Amino acid sequence: MTLNYDEKLVIDLLKLNSSFSTFDLQAKGFCSPNRIVHSLRSKGVLITTARKATMGPSGRVHKRVAHYSLVGGQKL
Repeated sequence: MTLNYDEKLVIDLLKLNSSFSTFDLQAKGFCSPNRIVHSLRSKGVLITTARKATMGPSGRVHKRVAHYSLVGGQKL
């Protein structure tokens, strides 16, 4: 499996922390985290998505923000 730079970074971040929200990944410099997660899934990486109420960068609560997690036991 060939991964691009952004995909490798997202995997490394998800390995470090159990979960990252869309806002967390945007704060790390990823403009469209959902696109990267979609691409990783199409390459066979198992990533779960949970939708949770989360405070955004502006201080407003958003009701269904994606929180991404790697499924354990994957060899990447």
